[in-house]
Amino acid sequence: MAAWDDILTERDRRVLEAGAHGARRGFGRRPVVLVVDAQEHFVGVRGDVFASIAVYPTSIGDEAWAAVERIRSLIARARAGGIPVMYSKSGVRAGEESFDSFARKRRSADVTHGVPSLEIPIVAEIAPRPREIVIEKRFPSAFFGSPLVSFLHAYGADTILLAGFTTSGCVRATCVDAMSYNFHVGVIGDGCADRLSIAHKASLLDIHMKYGDVVDVDEAVQYLERVGQPPVHSP
Repeated sequence: MAAWDDILTERDRRVLEAGAHGARRGFGRRPVVLVVDAQEHFVGVRGDVFASIAVYPTSIGDEAWAAVERIRSLIARARAGGIPVMYSKSGVRAGEESFDSFARKRRSADVTHGVPSLEIPIVAEIAPRPREIVIEKRFPSAFFGSPLVSFLHAYGADTILLAGFTTSGCVRATCVDAMSYNFHVGVIGDGCADRLSIAHKASLLDIHMKYGDVVDVDEAVQYLERVGQPPVHSP
């Protein structure tokens, strides 16, 4: 059962069956794992979303923590096979507040307790190791205004496995740009989460139809096991 099955109307099901979208593209031979914005103020505190947003208004809570556990197994498999693991962090530094486009759509002015959002760390459970690349970004896509594509070319990557937060925001934006650069894209459906369940499900459906292959972490790990030896080139 796909994550989006329970939001489809009968009309939607018929369109999916009759239309041209949703084919499986498949993956290449040189993957990179990219963990999108797994920062504390997006993941949140352990507890339901209401407990979490009481602390960090931009966070998710338990559903994000469940995704973190799956991301951890994906990262472990990648590292064991010598496959690059990369990260993105989203936000602004002190003095950049006037450039924060997200802030214009937030009712809460301070969502990080006075800490510049780009300085909020990635949660410790899946934190980057020394020498693993962390892309700092100001806007939804990890490609926009960053050296990400150059680093991917240096790795010789042809496939990007995406996980992180949020599904409808920075994960989806990064997926669309990755497809636009003609990478194979796999989005780890159970390695993502969103504040609204309908946004999570509808975004995975949209990705499945047009931009990438939505897989679960078990399938992604099996793929990494097949391609993880010998290690891929690193710059």
